[in-house]
Amino acid sequence: MGRSSLVFLLAVLWAAKCAVISTKEPLASESCKDYKEAFERAYSIPGEVATLECPLQMDYLFDSAETPYNITWYDERTGSEITDLEQSIMLKKKEIWFFNVTMQLQGKYTCVVRTESECYKQAKWLVVTEMTSENCERPQKGLQRVNAGVNDLLACPLRRYLKSVESPSFQWYKKCELLKEDEKFSPNKDILNIRKVHLDDAGIYTCKLTFRLGGVVLEMSETMECEVNDEYLRTPQVIEPVNEVIKVEIGSSFRKDCVVVVRGKGISMVEVFWLLESEQEFISEDTLDRVHQEPTKCV
Repeated sequence: MGRSSLVFLLAVLWAAKCAVISTKEPLASESCKDYKEAFERAYSIPGEVATLECPLQMDYLFDSAETPYNITWYDERTGSEITDLEQSIMLKKKEIWFFNVTMQLQGKYTCVVRTESECYKQAKWLVVTEMTSENCERPQKGLQRVNAGVNDLLACPLRRYLKSVESPSFQWYKKCELLKEDEKFSPNKDILNIRKVHLDDAGIYTCKLTFRLGGVVLEMSETMECEVNDEYLRTPQVIEPVNEVIKVEIGSSFRKDCVVVVRGKGISMVEVFWLLESEQEFISEDTLDRVHQEPTKCV
C-alpha cells in the first residue's frame, strides 16, 4: 500500500469517527445527570387530552435566559425519541401534549435538557385510568377547602395551561350538574365563586376546559373534592353592647366596653371600631382626644 493510499485511509477513518461523535447518542448510553423519577404524576382518561410538563427546574440548573438549550422527550418503554411528527402528539416548549389518550400511552416518559456542555434528565409518569361510571367525575380527585359563613372560591387546576392554549373556556359541574350564574355560584372562567358558603356546599366538583391547539378543538377536565371548614373565620358575635340605651349626666365622664367573641380554632383577625352614627365617622383612636376609643385587647 502506497503512502498516498495510507493517507486516504486515515482520512476516511477520521471522518467516520467525527460522524459518530456528532450523532446524538441514545438515551440509555448518554451521560446525563439523572434526577430520577419525579414525585408528581400526570393523570388522564381515555379519549381526553393529557399533558406532561418537563419536571426539571432549569432555572436552578443553569441560566435559562442566557444559555441556549433544547428539550427532548423519550418513551422509557422503548427508549426512542418522541417527535411531533407522530399522530396526535405535539411538543410545545417544556410540554408534551397527547391529543387522544389511550390506555396504551400509560407509562414513564423522560425529559432530557441539553446545553452546549451539560445534559440533565428526569422521568415522569403518565397514569391513564378508565372511567368507572358514566358521569363527569374523574377517578383521581384533588382536595380543596373553603370556609363556612363567607364568600370563597374553588380554583380549577387546569388554569396552569391557559398560556399554552388558544380560545379557552371553562364549565363547572357539581355532582355532574352544570353550574350556571345564580345567587349561589358564579362560574368565573377558571375560578368558581361560592357566595355565603354553607356546609351543603361540600361535595364533588369538576371543571372542564375546552380549547384550541394546533387548529383542533380539544377538552380536558379535573375533579376535586370540596371540604367546608366551619372551624375558622366564623362570624364575630357582639356580646356587649346589645340594643341598650345609656343615660349619663352632662359634664361627667363616660366609658363603655365593646365585647366581641370569635369562636373556633385558629388565630382570629378581627378589628373593632366605634362609629358616630350622627356624622357617619369612626371615633378617633387618639387617646388625647376628648372622645376616643382605646386599643383593642385580645384575651
